[in-house]
Formats: sequence, C-alpha cells, structure tokens
Amino acid sequence: MATEFQFLLARLRAELAMARNLSRQDDAQKVIDLYNGQHYDYVLEELQTIFKSWKDLKLQIAIDNVTRSVVDKLSNVIDSAPVFTCDDAAVQDVINEVMADGMLKVALKKWECYSNAVELAALHPVWDDARKGFKFRVFHQGQLFVAQKDEDPEEADAIIYRREWYDSINKRDVIDYVNWSDEYAFIFDQNGTERSANPETNPDMVNPYGMIPFAFLRAQLPEGSFFPEVSEELTTAQIEIDLLLTYINQLCRLQSFGVPVAENWQGNGEIIIDPSLVLKIPAPIAGEPGGKFSFVTPPNTLPQLLEVLKDKLSRLLVRYGLPPSAFRLGGTASSGYALKLENFDLKRHRIDAIPLMTYALRDLWRIILRMYNVHNGTNVAENALIMIDYPEPEYEDDPTSAATKVDIMMKKIKAGVASPIDWAKQENPDLDDDAAEAFVTENLQRMQTLTRRFPNLAAIIGGTTTQNDGGANNGGI
Repeated sequence: MATEFQFLLARLRAELAMARNLSRQDDAQKVIDLYNGQHYDYVLEELQTIFKSWKDLKLQIAIDNVTRSVVDKLSNVIDSAPVFTCDDAAVQDVINEVMADGMLKVALKKWECYSNAVELAALHPVWDDARKGFKFRVFHQGQLFVAQKDEDPEEADAIIYRREWYDSINKRDVIDYVNWSDEYAFIFDQNGTERSANPETNPDMVNPYGMIPFAFLRAQLPEGSFFPEVSEELTTAQIEIDLLLTYINQLCRLQSFGVPVAENWQGNGEIIIDPSLVLKIPAPIAGEPGGKFSFVTPPNTLPQLLEVLKDKLSRLLVRYGLPPSAFRLGGTASSGYALKLENFDLKRHRIDAIPLMTYALRDLWRIILRMYNVHNGTNVAENALIMIDYPEPEYEDDPTSAATKVDIMMKKIKAGVASPIDWAKQENPDLDDDAAEAFVTENLQRMQTLTRRFPNLAAIIGGTTTQNDGGANNGGI
C-alpha cells in the first residue's frame, strides 16, 4: 500500500517537473498549432508588434500551411503500415489482432508526424474493457510533464499529462492530471489531491503493468535530457511566410482597386465608393477650385514580394532537404525517375529515421504485450523479437524507364549475373536473402497454380505455356 509520504513525494516531483517544462511546452504547442493550421493568433501578435496602428491597416491575414507540408514530407517511414512478424505464434496472433482494425496504423502516422514536428512524441496504448481491445492516444512533448530519473536524466521516472473534461454529474468543467510511474498510477487535481482511476478494483493506485505505458519516438538521439529542445526555425519561417502572404494579399487589394483621393471636396457626408453608384461632385463655390475625385495606384512591389517569398521557401527546402515540388516551385511536373532524384535527401532522412522508429516500435510492442497479458490472463512472451518490414515509398515511374528497368533485369538474369532473388531485394530492400528467396518461391508456385487454371495466362503476360502436361506445367516462368 502506498504511503502518504510516497504520494507526497510523487506529487512534489510532478509539480517540479511541470514548472520546469512550461516554457518547453509553449514552444512545442506553437509548432503543433501551426501544423494544425491555427496561425491567426500568432500572425496577429506579430502584426501588433510590427505596426502600432495595425487596426487602421485593415489587413486580411493570409496563411499557407508550410509547417504541415514540411513535417508530412519528412514523415515518410510510416507511408504504409509496417508489417510486423514474429516466430512466436502466440505473439503473432496478438499482433494480427491489434492490427486488424487499422487504428494502430493511424496512430503510428500521427506519432511520426508529431515526432518530426517537435522532436519527441509519445504513443499511449489504453485498454478498452468494452471493446476488449486497445485504443491509442498520441501526445506531443508539449502535452507531457516528466520527472527524470536521477541516475539517468534521459529516462522518465514518471510521466504526467493534463486532462480537461466535463463532469456531467456535478455539471462542471474539470482539469486534472494523470500520473504514471512504474509503481503507481493515479490522478491528482489542481489542489494536489490524488485519487485512483479505479477505486473499487485498485484502491492502492498500483500500476498494474509495472511499467510506464508510453512508447517514445525521438527525431534524434537524446543529449543528456529526456526532452529535446524544440527548434524555432520552422515556426519563425512559417510566421514570416504568413506575413509576406498577408502583405501580398493587401497589395493585391490596393492594386486591384486603387486608393480613392478626393481633392477640395465640398460635399457633405460620407463618400460611398461603389461601381453601381454615380458619384455626384458638388458644383464649385465661387472663388474656390472645384472638387476632384480620382484613384491613385500604389507602386507595384508585388514582383519583389513574390521573389522574397520564393527565396524564403527555397531556403526552407534546402534546410530540410525537400525537393522544389514540395511547394510547387518547379516549373513542370517531374517524371518518376526525376522525382526519385529530387527526393534523394528525403530517402536519406528516411534511412536515418528507421532505426529510431524500430527502437520505439519494439518498445511499443513490449508495452502492448504486457498490457494484453494483464487484461487477458495470458502469458504471451513480452520480449519476443518482432521483425519489422517498412514498405518503400512508391513513386510513379515513367513508363519508358520502367520498361527499360525490367528489360535490363531480365537480360541480367538470362546472362547469369543476377537472379530473381536479386530482383526481389531490389524491389524491397528490407528483404534479406532468405526472405527474398521465400518471396520468389511463393510467387512462382502461385503462378504455376494460376497457369494450370488459366492456360492463356502466361501468353497474356508475355511467356509461353504448354497444355495437357498432366499438371506439370511451369507456366514458362
């Protein structure tokens, strides 16, 4: 049973962690807000700083979500759902069960995007008793507090996150905090009063899993602290781009309609500018010049602003290794081969990110298997080795280059300098020799079966077939 002192200590550590991490949370939340398209308040704040009389300018804020474009382009490991396999049949059954509804794949993609946006994100499996299965919650680092381990500050001793919910019984909004450590799981309110999430079944607030059920995905290796610093580079560039777009928007308005100018106006009341109305200029008063009304067009600085905008976007592309096609800066559409060349840096980024993703995914599966055992009374091997195959991103090939590639590989196979196994590994670099051989063998066997059922199949795909061979037809493969 937890002692009052232990809970006091846990609460104090949580409060210290919260105070220490407030600035980091604000920085991370800003990135996520921009990623989710919530730009207006940030741009408005900047305009108020730049222009003392910004209200008089009547600027219409314009935005373009460059942050989402950059982050989504960088998040290319989970383009398709990874394939998880395990030699342990019981583990594989759990994997298949968890992956069946597709929700984990959705969570994995969000996990990767948040990690690339703010350097670290957490995926929290939650057991749903009603569904007898898992739900998945994704947190970015701006939503988390951490109590770091004294002996290793790169590891978490406790994780705390804030909840906002409506208490329908007492008819009030509630803010509280959920605390997870290896030993305890409890909720405490803003006054520091703790309670169990399940007081009837778990009055002592013991963590039933014996581990913190959060898997952490990092964009890079930690350097002496649990949470990495959140870069301001992307947010700064985003706000600058939004400001430029706002200026361009305003200039287009002024260039389109001009600035109305009334000279020596003797009329009364407000001048209404409307193309459907006739503007009546009063007759001149004796001895005074007559009134004039005209439009003045401001200097056309639009080309210069567009060049500045293009330069900022180009610099951002270079910084993150993105191709010109990411922001439509290229002139014409690129072929599949050209796109592969353009995306070389993205591919390199993906190669660098895969080990970090693999480490995080294996940690995630250990958590899932532990939770599955606890809630189902099973004894599935929690530390079983799970192999992960990441499908390669696909680019639309130029038909000519695709046909040429196939022809070259066929000639290599016929010349004895390559094999179908080499071809399989070229198509899927994640396959080792054994897996590639199994893949080729399975496909050849499948083709044999199909050509026996459909004698014309081999001819259709360019091979030859022999009929009436007593089922020994190899399909000309």
